[in-house]
Amino acid sequence: MRGTSGPPARPGLPRDAHETSTRRREGKAGIALAVPATPGPGVIVSGLQAGGAGQMAGLVVGDRLLAINGLMLTSDHERVSEQIRSSGEEVRLVAAPCRLVLT
Repeated sequence: MRGTSGPPARPGLPRDAHETSTRRREGKAGIALAVPATPGPGVIVSGLQAGGAGQMAGLVVGDRLLAINGLMLTSDHERVSEQIRSSGEEVRLVAAPCRLVLT
């Protein structure tokens, strides 16, 4: 199932943030996470399982995941992982694209 997307659900999010939703497959989101190198809310998507729920939602490696099911995220990797695991079958995500410039 392809994810759906639209404008962010909460004011105060980056202008380029987008909301998307997807259904977990076999109880898994298929998203690997990392603590961001720069301060701020959320975690970085560091990997995606091919064909997994995260990829189907339109996430890409490098996106900053900011909210899950309406709850704003901290940069605490373990807590975010737990929020994803306990989020139910349908997961609503708010993410912003990576702003790094590679040279």
